Amino acid sequence: PHAPAAMGECYQCHSAHQSSRPGLLKDGVALLCQTCHEDMSAPVLEKTVSIHQPVLAGDCNVCHDAHGAAEKSLLIKPGEALCRDCHTDAKFTASHHLQTADLGCLDCHSPHASMQPALLREDPKATCVKCHDPGLSPTMVAHEPVKQGDCAICHDPHAGVGAKSLQQEPPMLCFNCHQNIARFVTAEHKHSVVEDCGACHGAHEAPHKGLLLKPGSGVCADCHDVARDAAAKSVHKP
Repeated sequence: PHAPAAMGECYQCHSAHQSSRPGLLKDGVALLCQTCHEDMSAPVLEKTVSIHQPVLAGDCNVCHDAHGAAEKSLLIKPGEALCRDCHTDAKFTASHHLQTADLGCLDCHSPHASMQPALLREDPKATCVKCHDPGLSPTMVAHEPVKQGDCAICHDPHAGVGAKSLQQEPPMLCFNCHQNIARFVTAEHKHSVVEDCGACHGAHEAPHKGLLLKPGSGVCADCHDVARDAAAKSVHKP
């Protein structure tokens, strides 16, 4: 139970005789809660980057029972069941993290406010690498989003496409940034693998410039026999 209720100190929140508010409350819900929970006060919240909407609205009762609850922190429902009351979009209810990684919403997000966007407990890069260590090698060429720790450019953290939880299937995912390559898809004469980016390039890192998996004609030789033959003799550049 809530401490004041357990101690029978109803008067901390309620007026004994009359009130202009429902439940004979002495003040608005948020102001009453902030009397004890100073970390939820306006001066503290104003310094944060993101605030949970019920907190911003001062509607603590959306998540908490003021008198007592079976769940810790006086939550009216356990864990993700509470979050899903508002976050009903399929990407949340079908989250790969919830279904396959034994993670809950609060493993990544703060329930009240945060110094990070999207109520993240840590910056996006630190949040992802706690479980997904990219293991980048200093001798490899890193994809710029990977280098910057901006995983969400390519991956949906909740429920994306396929096993990798991508924002989109390649090559459209790649073309979001590499628009100079996208134009070749409709070319009259195009490379047959222009829409299969992974055939030549690494997604996170690769040993060669341009994220190529092999050097120069080595990539070409995987498909084109002439490239293998050319490697054994002197040929006209390129």
